[in-house]
Amino acid sequence: MASKQLSRLSFHWRVTLLVSALVLLGIELVVHGIIAKRYYDLNVETLRLTAVAAVKKGAQYLPTDPNDAIREADAYAEGHGIAHGEIVFTELSSNNSVLTIRLVRKIPLRFVVLVWGGLPSRDIEVTASAGNKSHNAPNAQSIMLSSNRSASRRGSNVHHIAFR
Repeated sequence: MASKQLSRLSFHWRVTLLVSALVLLGIELVVHGIIAKRYYDLNVETLRLTAVAAVKKGAQYLPTDPNDAIREADAYAEGHGIAHGEIVFTELSSNNSVLTIRLVRKIPLRFVVLVWGGLPSRDIEVTASAGNKSHNAPNAQSIMLSSNRSASRRGSNVHHIAFR
C-alpha cells in the first residue's frame, strides 16, 4: 500500500522525501549519541562521588572498629544508588587504618552503540581509599580516588583528593 502511494508521487517529491528521511535519521543519531555520552559521564561522576563519600563515612570508624567501617561504607554506597553487585570489594589495609572500596558499573550496550566514536569503555571502575592520618586526630582523613576506564582508548584517569 505504501509503495502504491509513493508511486503516485513525482520523482522530485520521492527524492525530497528520501533526503528528508536521511537528514532526520542523521539528526536523531547525533542527538542519541549526545544523550548516551552524557549518560556515561553522569555515571562516572555518580560512582566517583559515592565512592569518596562511602569511604569517608566508613573511615570514621577506623582503626577502632574495622567491621563497622566496612559495613557503613557498603551501606552508604547502596543507599546512594549503587547496586550490591556493583560493589566489587570493600577492604581494609593490614593495619586497619585505610578503607578501600571499588565500584564497577557496566554501561548498557544500547548506549555504547549510539555514540559516534564510541565511549571510553563499557565498564566504569572507581576505587577510593580513606583513612585516619593519626590515631590522635581522628578527624584528619586522607582520600585517594582512582578512576579507571578499562580498555579505554583515551587512557585512564587517576585523581588524588586529600581532606584534612
